[in-house]
Amino acid sequence: MLSKIDEINKLLKDTPFLKCELVYSRDIDFIKAVLDMPEWEKEEFQGLLASSIWNSNYRDVKAILGMPQWKDKRFKRLLTSNIWNSNAKDVEDILRMPEWEKEEFKGLLTPNIWTSNAKDVEAILRMPEWEKEEFKGLLTPTIWNSNAKDVEDILRMPEWEKEEFKGLLTPTIWNSNAKDVEDILRMSEWEKEEFKGLLTPTIWTSNAKDVEDILRMPEWEKEEFKGLLTPTIWNSNAKDVEDILRM
Repeated sequence: MLSKIDEINKLLKDTPFLKCELVYSRDIDFIKAVLDMPEWEKEEFQGLLASSIWNSNYRDVKAILGMPQWKDKRFKRLLTSNIWNSNAKDVEDILRMPEWEKEEFKGLLTPNIWTSNAKDVEAILRMPEWEKEEFKGLLTPTIWNSNAKDVEDILRMPEWEKEEFKGLLTPTIWNSNAKDVEDILRMSEWEKEEFKGLLTPTIWTSNAKDVEDILRMPEWEKEEFKGLLTPTIWNSNAKDVEDILRM
């Protein structure tokens, strides 16, 4: 008699790309049911047969594949294996949002929308801040790296009224959370002339602790290090910067 592992390996003999650690914890009947779905004969669904499907359940998989919205060409690009990060209810709720009729939101329909949930997507799309010209450039798919609370908190920060911070309003801001953004913008170091050139969107690849530690290094008092104060510094963390300066 075959062990469960051997039986699963036998089932996946012709689809080895579906093997992953998770599949061995799933029920054999579920694995068989997924593999036997007639939907995989349709060309538009073939890219969905990936190991991430084992994050889902049969009912959700069946419901997602059966949604009539996939006939709408706007949604076809969303058919990637990222979809198995969501459940059928979230997928359906997202696809049925009337906001997708608006031109300014159409560019947000990319597969990384499935890293979010329907409640957050709806809350983000309905924020009144998108009426402001200065925020429109932030409407890119990277916004789904964030959540509705962080997006709202970031957009409502009073610091955006200051001229020196306006250049930081680019989609890379969604790599940060609201707390880090607020802490970075409120650092007293930005009053110093030598640090003002560091206020570029690459700062969002760093976090508030690293930014603070870097700006407060006493080495910047030395003339020979001042030429290193360029925005590429945010590609390094504080420990690396400190080690380099102290060599």
